[in-house]
Amino acid sequence: DSSVALTAFADADHAGCQDTRRSTSGSV
Repeated sequence: DSSVALTAFADADHAGCQDTRRSTSGSV
């Protein structure tokens, strides 16, 4: 269970990182 939760957390974190980068890139 913890393994699945960790994967889900990593996925969410990765998506958030990409989102922030895209937002910054578009703003510049």
